[in-house]
Amino acid sequence: MTDQLKIIKSRIITSEIHQDLKDSVNSSTTPFLGYWEANSWLYEQYGVDVKYHLLRYYLIQYYKTKLKSTQKSHYKKDVEAEKIFFRDSLMSYIRLN
Repeated sequence: MTDQLKIIKSRIITSEIHQDLKDSVNSSTTPFLGYWEANSWLYEQYGVDVKYHLLRYYLIQYYKTKLKSTQKSHYKKDVEAEKIFFRDSLMSYIRLN
């Protein structure tokens, strides 16, 4: 018995759907907020009705998604404000020591 995931070729999710799912999952501006949203998006875009657990398994298998995960970076983050924050934090740390 092996611990590796079995790669199952889906008859429901075509290569076009697979690519669009990949783009949506990895999007920093409009990511899916959950598996239910991914499921409804799939139905609205392609008219494909996929069971929740099948889509969840597919997204975990191919895109390593998690039920709750944080985004790597906020897309509206102000770079200048971040520099000022870290500069001021460093200055106050130096003053205290």
